[in-house]
Amino acid sequence: MKRLAAALDRARMSRSRIAKEQAIGAALRAIAADGDPVALATAARMAGGRLLAAGDGRSLGVGWSLMADAMRTATGWHDEVLFACARKTGELAEAFGLLARRIEGVEQRPGIALAAVAELADRLASASGRAVKSAMLDDAFRRTTPLETKYLAKALGGGMRIGAVEGVVHGAIARAFDAPIDAVRQAAALVTDLGDLAILARDARVDQARLTVGKPAAFKLAVPIETLAGSIDPSAYVLEDKIDGVRAQVHRTADGEVAIFARGLDRVTDAFPEVVAAVRSLDGAAVIDGEIVALGAAGRPRPFQALQ
Repeated sequence: MKRLAAALDRARMSRSRIAKEQAIGAALRAIAADGDPVALATAARMAGGRLLAAGDGRSLGVGWSLMADAMRTATGWHDEVLFACARKTGELAEAFGLLARRIEGVEQRPGIALAAVAELADRLASASGRAVKSAMLDDAFRRTTPLETKYLAKALGGGMRIGAVEGVVHGAIARAFDAPIDAVRQAAALVTDLGDLAILARDARVDQARLTVGKPAAFKLAVPIETLAGSIDPSAYVLEDKIDGVRAQVHRTADGEVAIFARGLDRVTDAFPEVVAAVRSLDGAAVIDGEIVALGAAGRPRPFQALQ
């Protein structure tokens, strides 16, 4: 993970989109050369601020309090110092990385492998109980260098905050494997998990990207017209009422399994049992993109607040 953490730090310090793409892309290319697809997929997901695959549906369950406990155990500093540093840096993960530098012999640590990070994420998402999760975190942070500490903590918290939005990671993947950026973007509309996308690009198969029922595809969003220099051709547009509900993508596999994904690609299946029951009664596999709304007694949509 050392190479990835160094690349993410270079990306954080640069304001240039191209420089960010180059830094992350170089790291992805080097990691891919090791031949471990799990490491490559994990690196791509981490660059985008995730540890689990898009649409996985599980939560790592690592909140602020649990991370503060790990920070306290790893660094030996008491709460007053920890929280003062977090306030100064504006982020717990940044403070963790800074205070980790004070640990004796920390720079001589071997570091943590990306495959071990993937295993940690899977175990955290499958585990229950604060003590169990805390022990996992303590074990991981005993192995990390200060830079790895910072970026692992960021990923566990669900965001890199380095200015590497998803489009930057798409660009980094394209640069890493000499893939046309337009082809990578088109593939990313069907394969939204950055780990899967990186592997497709590594194997020069971005043109083989396909929508998979049960995994979220990118949501089609409206694009505003910035200026109206001339008249609008009515035949070029379709108009429909704006219904204020929850934008969702509903997947039904051929064997009747149903999954619902929100715009952020999170799985929200359990929140809408009525939708699950209705879609399960259909025949065959399907992907339905639309708006979930609550209806009142007269059949009219209720306000968004009543649903969400």
